[in-house]
Amino acid sequence: MMKRTLCTLLVGTSFLLGACTQEDTATYEMQQDGIDMTVKNYYVDDTITKQHIETTMSYKTLGYASKEAAREANLDAEQEYNHEAGIRYKANYKRNAIATNLTIDYDKIEHLEALENLQGVTFEVESTNPVQVNKIKTEMLLKENGFKKLEE
Repeated sequence: MMKRTLCTLLVGTSFLLGACTQEDTATYEMQQDGIDMTVKNYYVDDTITKQHIETTMSYKTLGYASKEAAREANLDAEQEYNHEAGIRYKANYKRNAIATNLTIDYDKIEHLEALENLQGVTFEVESTNPVQVNKIKTEMLLKENGFKKLEE
């Protein structure tokens, strides 16, 4: 009887602890100089676990005469980003603008160097093994760079 009670208590405690570490989200938006950007942070407590970044930029703003020129200039980045564990990048070349989707799963990032050349990514690293991104400091960086937090 004592073993059954102890087992039930352990299972119940594990369930409650799992429920306490629920992943939440916070979304930030910026529109500036022909660039529209939305950053959605997924976090547990004070650690960002994933970021999803959607960006739309006009070719004119980027200094490209056409979508073909933008595609050519962006090709290396597309290939480089998608070869890194934890990083998924997709670009959609529209008539007058490029729309990109970048998802970074920090739990799967093996090396901090994989993040150093990502354009448009704002974060504050607390630890590099494993990569831990601080939610509060990252939020401050986003706001300093003109992002506004959206109500969810």
